[in-house]
Amino acid sequence: MSSNYKWLLAPFGAGELYIDKKVADELEPPHVGWYSVGESVESRPSKAMGPGPYRLAPGGRRFEPGNLSYFSVYGLNRCLSFLQKLGLSEIRRVTFRLRDRLLEGLQEIGAKILNPLDEKHLSAMFFCAFDKIDGAELAGRLEKLRIIVPARNFGESSGLRVSPYFYNSDEDVDRFIESVRGLLR
Repeated sequence: MSSNYKWLLAPFGAGELYIDKKVADELEPPHVGWYSVGESVESRPSKAMGPGPYRLAPGGRRFEPGNLSYFSVYGLNRCLSFLQKLGLSEIRRVTFRLRDRLLEGLQEIGAKILNPLDEKHLSAMFFCAFDKIDGAELAGRLEKLRIIVPARNFGESSGLRVSPYFYNSDEDVDRFIESVRGLLR
């Protein structure tokens, strides 16, 4: 299952669900609608959701209860085209360079990075905490500076979830680090 509004930059309302064909017919969908029943509206409209028992459609269609969000699907398609033009390797290169810059700068000012730093487990998103300030308080102060970063708890620690992406700049990263530095004084 996936949502598209974060890393794919798409509008809300569309997502993907992959289910292996070997088990799809064994699973019960949480919602049933006119697309998910065995008799489709296209083939026999009067039978699609009539009274009486119904039979779920085979395969993945049983998980599609109603009309597609065409706006969301169109938006997703445009976003995928945009990202494809940029290229996954370029997006990754820029994103991880920004992440490394953030990690270095934040550790220099006393951040504790709360998730593994080995390349095998490290993504662009990471959690950091500071001894001098609670994550929610720091996030609130940063918001007043028009820097939006969510506070999160990570075990016993309260910190920030930081997730740079290719559309961020070196200036964004430097401003973030310097703002945190100023708030820690």
